[in-house]
Amino acid sequence: MQKKRNNLKEQIKKNKNLIFVAVAVLALASYVIPFGNVAQVSGQSYENLVDQVNLQSAENIEDGSLGINFARNLASFTDSSFNTLSQLNDQSIDGVSDESIAANIGINDATFDNSNFNEATQTNTQSIENVGDPSLAANIGVNDVDFEDSDNNVIDQSNTQSIEDVTHDSQAANVGANFADFEDDSEDNSVTQSNNQEISDVKKDSEAANVAENDVELEDDSDNNVVDQSNDQSIDDVKKDSSAENNAENNAEFTDSDDNDVSQSNEQEIDDVKKDSSAENDAQNDVSFE
Repeated sequence: MQKKRNNLKEQIKKNKNLIFVAVAVLALASYVIPFGNVAQVSGQSYENLVDQVNLQSAENIEDGSLGINFARNLASFTDSSFNTLSQLNDQSIDGVSDESIAANIGINDATFDNSNFNEATQTNTQSIENVGDPSLAANIGVNDVDFEDSDNNVIDQSNTQSIEDVTHDSQAANVGANFADFEDDSEDNSVTQSNNQEISDVKKDSEAANVAENDVELEDDSDNNVVDQSNDQSIDDVKKDSSAENNAENNAEFTDSDDNDVSQSNEQEIDDVKKDSSAENDAQNDVSFE
């Protein structure tokens, strides 16, 4: 748990986007909230199937109200092999009245120690519709998996987020973050990380932002790795005097690790931006070998 908090702290330090920083701080605080689905598997245990699901919905948030869906899945495996883990948070909010705040927050967290032949799928599916004015709407998805001395791992992390119909003077943000960390001779790993984000129908004097980050670290003689990182972001129909921004980043860091295959991609689109509004696409791919 401490390691994951440090992981998020590092992201806060290096990311200059203020929306991401604010949300990362919120996710950091969420780790100390003492509830969620928890699974622990340890001690020479094999062929384990763990399926963790949170389904949440909220409708018709009244004027001046706060509506939040918070979900967290936690799983840990020690000295255990042939494991299949699925973690899902499916969250929706519909009907956010004037001067309100609506947020979907989903966190999936898994650790594997001396555990081999693992398959882990971490997914956040989040939607917000019909945001009144002036209101704040945010989808926040965080997937985090750590491996230590674990081989033959297949990891799929994804955030699918949408916000529709943002009324005057409002703010809307989709924030997706995927973290995967491999240490101490973890070999033959396949990692897929993706964020799919969409914001549509942003009314006058509003702000809309998609922020996505994928991060993989392989350290200490972790070899034969395949990493696929992708972000797909779109903002459509931005009215007068508003702002729209897509911000995406893929990071892969290898330390004393050989025979690696890395694919990184960002696809960004902003359509139909009206007079006196601003639109920006910002993407970065970074790979380092040490």
